[in-house]
Amino acid sequence: GYSMGGMFAWSLAQDPRSAPLIAGIGAAQGLPMHDHLVGKGDSSSIPAIGIYGDDDCSVPPGDGTSAFTESCQGTGYHYVDAFHQHKVWAQEHGCTVGDTHPARFEYRIEGRDEVECASHCDPTAGPPMSVDCRSDDEHGKEPWHLDIALKFFEHHWAALQQS
Repeated sequence: GYSMGGMFAWSLAQDPRSAPLIAGIGAAQGLPMHDHLVGKGDSSSIPAIGIYGDDDCSVPPGDGTSAFTESCQGTGYHYVDAFHQHKVWAQEHGCTVGDTHPARFEYRIEGRDEVECASHCDPTAGPPMSVDCRSDDEHGKEPWHLDIALKFFEHHWAALQQS
């Protein structure tokens, strides 16, 4: 989902009623509202990739220094900081997390230099369950957002086929 669609994707995966139906989430420029710093809605594995613009002031991803961010548009909207959301998500999937921003494991998406991605999950254990990708962009849909999300899910699909 993009922007509010990304917020909705997080909400669906966090809600116990819909989480069992979710195979994974890809959120571009969308984070949960400030009162939704929670993990997944059930015990199933739900891989999540977030793609955020560091110059986005509509839904700012934050810098990890605070659990919440605030829109610069004077609307009073507060969001969960991306670092903290991905930290909680990784922890819920059994990853050992730290407090340093960005997360300690680099996650490379072949052929995509527009973003720098990091995860709290050790990639030697398989595809990470939570990835925080950042670009220098403002709030806007980019043609490469979908490609990055699909490559992330292809990594998970390939791992499932091997098991």
